[in-house]
Amino acid sequence: MITIEEKLNLFSKHVFEEIRGTSEEKIRKIEQHNKEQMDAHRYKIEQEKKSYAEEVIKKEKEKNDKQVSQKKGQIKKEIMLEKNRLFNKLIEDIENKLTIFITTNKYKNYLRNIVENGLKEMSNKNNIEVKISKYDMKNNKEDIKTIILDNGFKNINILESGEDIIGGMILFDKSNRAILDLSLLDKLEQNKEYIGKMLYEALREGEESEK
Repeated sequence: MITIEEKLNLFSKHVFEEIRGTSEEKIRKIEQHNKEQMDAHRYKIEQEKKSYAEEVIKKEKEKNDKQVSQKKGQIKKEIMLEKNRLFNKLIEDIENKLTIFITTNKYKNYLRNIVENGLKEMSNKNNIEVKISKYDMKNNKEDIKTIILDNGFKNINILESGEDIIGGMILFDKSNRAILDLSLLDKLEQNKEYIGKMLYEALREGEESEK
């Protein structure tokens, strides 16, 4: 027969085991909850780190792209300045060659041709004004005057041009205020666009051959 003491011991043991089981389940749930919280927190931190890293990379890329763009713009500007310098140097060289040309016998023949052809475009054989360069005023004025008279023009006024026209001449019909620019300077100005185009094409071909 089980005594009261033994019954109390059994009851106490049962209650203790029940309490222990309940406590262990609560502890397991708490540990599981804590693990889930830690995993979620760890995931959040990893995502924030990833997002921060991506933001840093994005900003660095934008900074680098901006620097590259600025460098390209600077290089493009430097290339354009160099092309302009070469163009101006080429024009200067041509002007120097023309300055030498006007001292040759070939220029005298050229001068005769442009005088005769220019006078043909003048409708009035009187009251014509001719502007020539300082060099031609000193060295070719009489020849120019003779050519004009030989072509039937009278009352011709030959003046020195206020602008350095290099060579050639500017004809001015004072009766109808018609101007015919036959100067070497005007010829050069008219061909500057063509000269620049040829220069830039030559430079571009040079750049492509170096690639």
